[in-house]
Amino acid sequence: MKRRFQSGFSFIEVMIGVVIISVAAYGMVLSATHARGVLRALAIKERAVDELTGYVEHMKGRIADGNLTLSEKSGDFMGETVFLYGDDNTNVKIPAKI
Repeated sequence: MKRRFQSGFSFIEVMIGVVIISVAAYGMVLSATHARGVLRALAIKERAVDELTGYVEHMKGRIADGNLTLSEKSGDFMGETVFLYGDDNTNVKIPAKI
Protein backbone atom coordinates (compact mmCIF):
# COMPACT_ATOMS: atom_id res chain seq x y z
CA MET A 1 0.00 0.00 0.00
CA LYS A 2 1.33 3.37 -0.98
CA ARG A 3 1.07 6.33 1.37
CA ARG A 4 0.33 9.67 -0.18
CA PHE A 5 1.40 12.83 1.57
CA GLN A 6 -0.59 15.95 0.95
CA SER A 7 1.06 19.31 1.03
CA GLY A 8 -0.68 22.31 2.55
CA PHE A 9 -2.65 23.04 5.67
CA SER A 10 -5.59 21.18 7.12
CA PHE A 11 -8.92 22.86 7.71
CA ILE A 12 -8.36 22.92 11.49
CA GLU A 13 -5.00 24.66 11.10
CA VAL A 14 -6.52 27.30 8.85
CA MET A 15 -9.41 27.93 11.26
CA ILE A 16 -7.02 28.25 14.23
CA GLY A 17 -5.01 30.78 12.20
CA VAL A 18 -8.15 32.74 11.39
CA VAL A 19 -9.16 32.79 15.07
CA ILE A 20 -5.72 34.00 16.15
CA ILE A 21 -5.68 36.75 13.52
CA SER A 22 -9.24 37.78 14.45
CA VAL A 23 -8.36 38.10 18.14
CA ALA A 24 -5.27 40.14 17.28
CA ALA A 25 -7.27 42.44 14.97
CA TYR A 26 -9.95 42.92 17.62
CA GLY A 27 -7.28 43.85 20.15
CA MET A 28 -5.76 46.37 17.78
CA VAL A 29 -9.13 48.00 17.04
CA LEU A 30 -9.99 48.13 20.74
CA SER A 31 -6.65 49.70 21.67
CA ALA A 32 -6.92 52.25 18.84
CA THR A 33 -10.38 53.26 20.04
CA HIS A 34 -9.13 53.60 23.61
CA ALA A 35 -6.12 55.66 22.51
CA ARG A 36 -8.39 57.96 20.52
CA GLY A 37 -10.56 58.60 23.57
CA VAL A 38 -7.53 59.27 25.76
CA LEU A 39 -6.11 61.70 23.20
CA ARG A 40 -9.44 63.53 22.97
CA ALA A 41 -9.59 63.87 26.76
CA LEU A 42 -6.01 65.14 26.79
CA ALA A 43 -6.81 67.70 24.08
CA ILE A 44 -9.79 68.97 26.11
CA LYS A 45 -7.64 69.31 29.23
CA GLU A 46 -4.97 71.14 27.23
CA ARG A 47 -7.59 73.51 25.84
CA ALA A 48 -8.84 74.18 29.39
CA VAL A 49 -5.31 75.02 30.55
CA ASP A 50 -4.81 77.34 27.56
CA GLU A 51 -8.08 79.17 28.22
CA LEU A 52 -7.29 79.58 31.91
CA THR A 53 -3.74 80.71 31.21
CA GLY A 54 -5.01 83.31 28.75
CA TYR A 55 -7.55 84.59 31.25
CA VAL A 56 -4.96 84.81 34.03
CA GLU A 57 -2.55 86.69 31.73
CA HIS A 58 -5.36 89.07 30.75
CA MET A 59 -6.18 89.76 34.40
CA LYS A 60 -2.49 90.21 35.27
CA GLY A 61 -2.27 92.87 32.58
CA ARG A 62 -5.39 94.59 33.84
CA ILE A 63 -4.07 94.58 37.41
CA ALA A 64 -0.66 95.89 36.32
CA ASP A 65 -2.34 98.63 34.31
CA GLY A 66 -4.50 99.62 37.29
CA ASN A 67 -7.70 99.95 35.22
CA LEU A 68 -9.91 97.41 36.94
CA THR A 69 -13.62 98.05 37.00
CA LEU A 70 -15.63 97.56 40.16
CA SER A 71 -17.11 94.31 38.85
CA GLU A 72 -13.62 92.99 38.02
CA LYS A 73 -12.41 93.85 41.52
CA SER A 74 -15.35 92.11 43.18
CA GLY A 75 -15.33 89.14 40.81
CA ASP A 76 -17.92 87.75 38.43
CA PHE A 77 -19.76 84.87 40.09
CA MET A 78 -21.51 83.84 36.87
CA GLY A 79 -18.23 83.52 35.00
CA GLU A 80 -17.51 83.65 31.30
CA THR A 81 -18.49 80.69 29.14
CA VAL A 82 -15.82 79.19 26.91
CA PHE A 83 -16.08 76.08 24.78
CA LEU A 84 -13.40 73.46 25.31
CA TYR A 85 -14.73 71.39 22.41
CA GLY A 86 -16.94 72.61 19.59
CA ASP A 87 -18.60 76.01 19.60
CA ASP A 88 -21.98 77.62 20.17
CA ASN A 89 -23.35 76.45 16.81
CA THR A 90 -22.41 72.74 16.98
CA ASN A 91 -24.37 69.88 18.50
CA VAL A 92 -21.38 68.35 20.25
CA LYS A 93 -19.77 70.84 22.60
CA ILE A 94 -18.18 71.03 26.02
CA PRO A 95 -18.79 74.37 27.71
CA ALA A 96 -16.83 75.57 30.73
CA LYS A 97 -16.93 78.65 32.95
CA ILE A 98 -13.95 80.83 33.77
